[in-house]
Amino acid sequence: MSTPDLPRDTLLTAASTARQHGPIPLIFASAPALYLLDNWLEHARRAGLSNTILIALDDTVAAHPCGPGCTTIHLPFTGDFNALWLLRLHVFELLANNNIDFIHSDIDAVWLGDIRPECYADPSLDLTFSQGLFFPLQAHAAWNFVLCCGLFSVRAGPASGQFLALHQSGAWLGAG
Repeated sequence: MSTPDLPRDTLLTAASTARQHGPIPLIFASAPALYLLDNWLEHARRAGLSNTILIALDDTVAAHPCGPGCTTIHLPFTGDFNALWLLRLHVFELLANNNIDFIHSDIDAVWLGDIRPECYADPSLDLTFSQGLFFPLQAHAAWNFVLCCGLFSVRAGPASGQFLALHQSGAWLGAG
């Protein structure tokens, strides 16, 4: 699998600045979900988040104001759902391998408060996920569980980077 053309320097510069305020809330959005994005951002402001990174998957979101405490990185994307997850994994791996802690949040996972203290309360945990339902089917068939990727935290480091790199082997789908 080829690595997408990530704006590595732009992303790492923004993340290095944002992490000064704690682990980075990381969200991805495209134009069809603009109303969800606005709702998520409003709740983020109320929760006191001041270091969100928004990955804009199209020109509409890239031009949309995300307000103070949020930095937009334009990463144009066209592709299917599986390709989107592979793109996300490349971003996650880049951050983890550059020692940047983050919480990935789908924009329909609305934060009613700042959850970062709970996500990073146990220093022995590099990754915190909730249990998903059944997708992807191959992983569920292989392991009888899946990780919910709509909201999870990553404490950056070699173990997290290695885990996130498993997408290259197909292990995330139960193939490795």
